[in-house]
Amino acid sequence: VIDKTYLTGIKPIIDTRCAIPGCHEVGFLPGDYTSYAGIKAKFDAGSLENRLFILGDMAPVTSDSAILTATQLQQFRCWMDAGAPNN
Repeated sequence: VIDKTYLTGIKPIIDTRCAIPGCHEVGFLPGDYTSYAGIKAKFDAGSLENRLFILGDMAPVTSDSAILTATQLQQFRCWMDAGAPNN
């Protein structure tokens, strides 16, 4: 079952894979994903979809982080297809 809600499906992925020290945290120029508003702005601009699904270059910044799994990418796709709601 794919959890396509922001709060329980997407935010935990962001908190463990994206908004980590050195990447997508407060003050990170390419984008602050620590809040819904930050990631929604990237969705609205089309850059989130571009980086995740077209360029596929969301690289890990540390050996402790990992590139998103197929299931996590599917969660993002479902959430984004629904308009990236804050649910």
